[in-house]
Amino acid sequence: MAPESDRASAGGPATDVGDTRRRILEMAREEISCAGWAAATSGCLAKRAAVSKALIHYHFQDKDSLLRAVAIACRENVLMRGSARGMRTTHVNPVDGFEEWLEAELASQDLRIALQLRASGRGPVVRAADHVLAAVRSELQQQVDQVFEILGVVPTVPPTSVVDLFMTVTEGAALIPIEPVARLRQMVETIWFSLLSVSE
Repeated sequence: MAPESDRASAGGPATDVGDTRRRILEMAREEISCAGWAAATSGCLAKRAAVSKALIHYHFQDKDSLLRAVAIACRENVLMRGSARGMRTTHVNPVDGFEEWLEAELASQDLRIALQLRASGRGPVVRAADHVLAAVRSELQQQVDQVFEILGVVPTVPPTSVVDLFMTVTEGAALIPIEPVARLRQMVETIWFSLLSVSE
């Protein structure tokens, strides 16, 4: 028999167990994004997802398994967006394409959530969050390489340093959102202008 809250109502049709798990994960994502990993308590999530604490423990053995599941979902989101982006055509201005990628990554909140989870200091959770950061870094590397390739220039700054710089900016913007977005674009364009002015 399905857990109590997986039934829509007494005598009503059972809801999909996967839907309940996804709803709990979504509430956890929102809570972590807004208030940090410590705020994602079973009581808070039960109330927000309209399920019992027992149902949360049915789906997630403990807080670490819930937080790891959130990180895994974030990584899958990053990889899925990367795959979808790979199928699109490139922009006339590759810096515009880079800025759109950055804005989409920040809007998804996946990086912010991973950084919040990393701050937990909980070994398995930190490792799962590091996988998200590695996926974002890989996407960032592809974006940087694409800008240089489309423009036909060779950076005089080591490519890893360029990626490090943009990763730092991206992480900072994920934790402390830069409003309005035009200010973020202005900052990114300034960095690109500086990099391209010393490229060959």
